[in-house]
Amino acid sequence: MYIEWIRVLRREWGWKALKGVFWGLLALRRHKVSKREWTRRMRVCYKCMIFDKKHKACRLGTMGCGCYTPFSNLVKDECWMREKYGVAFGWSAKDGKG
Repeated sequence: MYIEWIRVLRREWGWKALKGVFWGLLALRRHKVSKREWTRRMRVCYKCMIFDKKHKACRLGTMGCGCYTPFSNLVKDECWMREKYGVAFGWSAKDGKG
């Protein structure tokens, strides 16, 4: 998985990627996502029209945030598609709660 993550970082290289890694590592300490929830999020990503299966990244052309989804699904509260286009797309930490 680390090799895939590095490939995505290289593709998305720049200050934004480095900043994202830094904040992501800090967020890992705060967030506790269960394996079941992580698996649910990954299933949603695999079905998404902008998911890059080769790199396991959220990117199709100019759409997507470019994140490495196995990592970002541990630290984010909502996927890029949900943030951008609303409840009909993607996943959120609030799904299935209440």
